[in-house]
Amino acid sequence: MLARPPWTLAIVVGLGLLGCAGDVLTPQSVTSIPDGTAVGSAQSGLYTVELRTVGCEGQCGPVAGRPICELGQREAEQLRVRQLDGSIRMEAPRETLAPLEGGADQDGSFEVGAYAEPRGSGPARLVHARGSINELGELVGTAVVRTTGTMGGEAVDCVAVQELAGARAQRD
Repeated sequence: MLARPPWTLAIVVGLGLLGCAGDVLTPQSVTSIPDGTAVGSAQSGLYTVELRTVGCEGQCGPVAGRPICELGQREAEQLRVRQLDGSIRMEAPRETLAPLEGGADQDGSFEVGAYAEPRGSGPARLVHARGSINELGELVGTAVVRTTGTMGGEAVDCVAVQELAGARAQRD
């Protein structure tokens, strides 16, 4: 049997979500994720995460000369993770993202989502992410990000699939 790199599953899952993202990513679906089965706060801490864009679909620009979604794009991000039993919250310092909230399970898996309403004439952003954090503090997962509305006077409805990989830099 051939061994597959761990990111292969993230791409397959992400592309599956991408295919039905218009049905899945609604304000209701990303803000009503139930608590999970976890007990305690083992996943809490500050994480350094790399996001790599592995899929783009829809009206993704360019707007003002820049694409909204660009295959292969990499971004470094810090996430503050706060877990209290089955409830988990992930916050990035960027103001464009609302805190991601959802559930954490005893096996280390998580599912979170967020909806950022449009500011002024800007677009709305919806995020849905699934992944896991192991006992060593290694985080892997896939996020689907939908940007919808207007940017620079142009209509956009772009879905990006991002692979997440990182590690805990500091335990809370």
